[in-house]
Amino acid sequence: MAARPDADVQMEEQPDLQLAAQVQGAPQTETELSTEEVFNNVWNKLEKEYRSQNQYMTLPSEIIWLNGAPGSGKSTNTPFILRARGLDARPIIMSSLLQAEEFRERIDRGEMIPDSEVLERLLRALLDPRLRKGVLVDGFPRTTAQVETLTMLYDKMKELRSTCDSNLLVHYPKPRFLIAILYVSEEESVHRQIARGSAAQKHNLRVKEIQGGTLAPNQAETERKTDQDVALCRKRYRIFRAHRDTLLRLQDKFPFAVIDAEKPLEVVQNAILEQFQYQSSQELRADTYDIIQNVPLASKVSSNARGALVERLDMYQAERPDMFKRAIIFINKVMVPQMQRHAFAGEAVVKVSEDRIRMDQLFIDMVLDVLSERGYMCHHDRKLSYTPTSIDRTTLRILTEERVEHLFYVKFPAVALRH
Repeated sequence: MAARPDADVQMEEQPDLQLAAQVQGAPQTETELSTEEVFNNVWNKLEKEYRSQNQYMTLPSEIIWLNGAPGSGKSTNTPFILRARGLDARPIIMSSLLQAEEFRERIDRGEMIPDSEVLERLLRALLDPRLRKGVLVDGFPRTTAQVETLTMLYDKMKELRSTCDSNLLVHYPKPRFLIAILYVSEEESVHRQIARGSAAQKHNLRVKEIQGGTLAPNQAETERKTDQDVALCRKRYRIFRAHRDTLLRLQDKFPFAVIDAEKPLEVVQNAILEQFQYQSSQELRADTYDIIQNVPLASKVSSNARGALVERLDMYQAERPDMFKRAIIFINKVMVPQMQRHAFAGEAVVKVSEDRIRMDQLFIDMVLDVLSERGYMCHHDRKLSYTPTSIDRTTLRILTEERVEHLFYVKFPAVALRH
């Protein structure tokens, strides 16, 4: 069922729930779990559930993460963003997800909502089949843990697409995350919140007068306690400000800019569109992405390097012990003296002629692996040179002899000089 975006203009956060959502944290039962463990536990739970029902965990191809200071215009700009992106699905408003009775009871007791439950609610909402084209999420992430889970979700979506069969790509779209953070100063935020509260009260009183004292729910503007108390307005703003640096950590993973929402609405909306256009330009096309995704990430190469190195060293000793021993002798007799001579520089180039030591590729690999295991940074180059030996008297051609030289470039911690 398609939602009417304009109907959500007034669906801004419920104050008490929003304040609770902004200070979400793990209760005692979760304090010993890392964010990664919390994410994996929730994901595995949902994955098991969907698998048992023979369903695919298909997430939206585009997710717009909208955040900002209280009164910065998130609700005002939501219908515009949805129209601009061609989305007709109802936005996911985090505070609305937390209105279940059990959450209200915890909030009333002053307890925090566990990150695992917030994450599960969000993922279940995102898995709604009606959102496959795309969706806007209002109010997430807010905490450090939520920022981490957002990046984990992005990586999980990429992993699903990279590991699935080609005929299943339709179920696992390439993820596109667009981020908008609206900013206003504290004074402007307080002014807008109070003005919003006053406007809601006037609207409701006018409707009641017209209808003889009655006010249907669909006619009422939400009257928030926080919009009627300057101290509460400032508290909401300061909670946002406390988490602002947390939100900015997303820039390590996704391109975005904080948008000045104090400017005229048209200027703000143009800035949002420009920012989304820029963010989209940073993303590869789906077909390009599918071609290159099988090249491992540099981080994965580095994370697996140590284990692979250990396996190779054990294999050398088990299968080629004589050559391995010669490689160790070569390092100790030829390379170590050169490195000791350049200890203050922290780097050395060891040149070895193949006339002196015959080296095949396996021998070179052994040398590089042993040095890597011992903490050196080393790479190898093979250089060919030609030395004149004689002249062919008949043709007057200069005859040359090919010489092979091996160069080992080694870096290591330099010895500090005393001054």
